Amino acid sequence: MKILLVEDDQKIGQLIATGLEQKAHQVVWVQDGHKAWKLLNGVPVDVLITDWKLPDLSATELVQKLRRDERLGQLPVLMMSGSADKSEIVAAIKAGINGLVVKPFTVAQLLEKITAVLQGNEVSLEEQIQALCRGLTTFERQATNPLVVFGEPDNTATALARPHRRQSANYLVRAVDAINQANDDHPGLELGYVIDHNTRQN
Repeated sequence: MKILLVEDDQKIGQLIATGLEQKAHQVVWVQDGHKAWKLLNGVPVDVLITDWKLPDLSATELVQKLRRDERLGQLPVLMMSGSADKSEIVAAIKAGINGLVVKPFTVAQLLEKITAVLQGNEVSLEEQIQALCRGLTTFERQATNPLVVFGEPDNTATALARPHRRQSANYLVRAVDAINQANDDHPGLELGYVIDHNTRQN
């Protein structure tokens, strides 16, 4: 398997590349998004593994460029992140990744994620949507604060991860982004949100 690894940290990049090569995989390692994009246009690879935070061209911008490209649009992408922050998960889903792995991880764990992505197994994406759904159902707020209710008849993470439900998942991602931004822009607003099987009053 040929892997393009994008990791700007010298030590981490070397550890990952060496670990994958020891498992008989061919690794091309670069340290910024621009170099990755140039390579992708000339060197065929089976999967792209990119760190979340990169100099110059960000990982989000890199994935967005990929998804808009006719030749490279279907390339499997695994994102590495140094945290499990929900905002990063939301942004990664919006960019079009196939899976997310949170640092620190072992080479064995990384290979499991790669295998899931290459097999078209959406467990990794489902896990991300589960995190989103947990956020949608556990927001702590005072009874007097405004609340947005999202009505989705089939709102489990498994259902939202299905290909034909991607539009609904993307809508929820954008809506949660907007709510988080509103709370950031207006301290004290504490706008809450919840997902339910319908929007009718009980």
